[in-house]
Amino acid sequence: MITQIRSNLEDFHAVAFKSGMNIFLADADKDCDEKASKNESSKTILIRIIHFCFGSDIGRDKTFGHPKADGISFGMTFIWNDRPIMVDRRTNENTVLVSREFLTGIDVEVVELEDGRLRLSLDDWKIVLSARFVPDAEISPGRFSPSFQELLQYLIRSEEAAFNDPSVSFQGQRSPSKQLLTSFLLGLNWSKQREIQDRDKDRKQLILAIKSIQGAQKSINEQLIGDLEAERIALEKRIDRNREEASRFRVRDDYRDIENQLNEVSRELHNHINENHSDQKLLECCRLSTKSAPEAPAEDPVIILKEAGAIFKEETLRSLDEVSRFHRQVYKNRGEFLQSEIDRLDAEIASRNARIDDLSGRKQSLLEILQSSGALETLVELRRNLNDLESQVETLKARIDERKRFDRRKDEIAQEILGIKKLLKRDLDDRREIVDEAIGLFEEYIQKLYGAPGKLVIDVSDKNPGYRFIFKIDRERITGANQILVFCFDLMIATLRARRGQPFTTLIHDSSFFADVDPRQYERALQFAATTSESEGFQYICCMNAGAPPNARLGDLNLYCNY
Repeated sequence: MITQIRSNLEDFHAVAFKSGMNIFLADADKDCDEKASKNESSKTILIRIIHFCFGSDIGRDKTFGHPKADGISFGMTFIWNDRPIMVDRRTNENTVLVSREFLTGIDVEVVELEDGRLRLSLDDWKIVLSARFVPDAEISPGRFSPSFQELLQYLIRSEEAAFNDPSVSFQGQRSPSKQLLTSFLLGLNWSKQREIQDRDKDRKQLILAIKSIQGAQKSINEQLIGDLEAERIALEKRIDRNREEASRFRVRDDYRDIENQLNEVSRELHNHINENHSDQKLLECCRLSTKSAPEAPAEDPVIILKEAGAIFKEETLRSLDEVSRFHRQVYKNRGEFLQSEIDRLDAEIASRNARIDDLSGRKQSLLEILQSSGALETLVELRRNLNDLESQVETLKARIDERKRFDRRKDEIAQEILGIKKLLKRDLDDRREIVDEAIGLFEEYIQKLYGAPGKLVIDVSDKNPGYRFIFKIDRERITGANQILVFCFDLMIATLRARRGQPFTTLIHDSSFFADVDPRQYERALQFAATTSESEGFQYICCMNAGAPPNARLGDLNLYCNY
């Protein structure tokens, strides 16, 4: 319970609070509403001071971070273990002054002051607060999840975003944070909720890593594990062949001479083949000429002419006979020449064929020598290629193992999450009395305040990791339904904390919280907060503008006002 707020500012009036219902009034023009007060900071500054004394960061706070606020001291007194604890903090320092009793038994570095209080760093102050108010949430020395500062955002809501959703305490809050803090406030198995969120975080990081690998694979035209395995097998086959070739390789000093011999044999073989090709064409022409050449006439041309009735002189007959003999000799000489050429070409082609066969054998022999041996630099290159292939295989195996490891871990995490979900479902049944109490209070408060049905659903989600919380209300009958849901949720949490004897049983609302709520519902809310905080034993503080309290309809409620 908070009992006092103070400051070293000359015009700052110390504010005192008691248990039960408290209303803090801020001066404002009578024509100003809750959303447009010219002195709005005077009613919200109280909430900021409380957060400031409890270790909030002022870096983003325009009020405390303003140069004119430099060096101002704000203080607070609250009750812990029935003892008043004083805490003071300056805006220009990262240290806090705290009563000695509150630090007893906690290992933090402190400086003792003359008034008996202790000075400690702001970071250590946050650790001390969590150790005192949420000791079960310590996950390692000095680290708490959730921390007291996180829970305080629900018990003392300060952002507009927190006025519209019971599970939200600030703008941009992530779902895991909402689930963890809500389950803690409701008394559920928040440690398992934290564990399942850690596993889900690991799973998401693993998926991102796998996507990065897949993206790299696509950039080099590779696919999944099956394709990598196929590539590995192909490389290993190449390695086996290269290794066998290297084992059979023999280094020859005359390797270059053998290469020259092979080149000479190849050139000679090529020339013989070309010459055979030319002679074969010529041979075909000669044979064709022998078949198509004209033969000498069988009959004497003189006889033919005489039979035709020609009469020749003796001298003429001798000339014709000589011509006839000449033609017969020409025909005979032509045939003999063609035959001699055919015989010559056949002989040369046959001779070359024999030489070609000999050269071919020689070439094959030289090739076999070169294939089974070589120069030293050839062997070095062969081994270098073998080493490159082996390196590629090892790299490929590493990538395959990495992918398999990621896949196995992803499957393991999925099984772990599934196992924790099953445990949470069983645990939810085991905590049925606690769960039913929270659900019953929430429904009861909405029904008493507004006569409308309300519902709080608590179960384990099949899709999201951990608990699922659903808040329902008949929105057609209620103005400002979101604010009503948050109000009843906060009141229910304060009641549960008081009944369970948990430390820090204070609930604070800014009247801006009720800006969209019907005035009659606003009146009933204040009356109900007063009676409930009194009967359940927790402290409720509402900060509002002067003139805002609907005194005409508050009945017998005796407001305890300050400022």
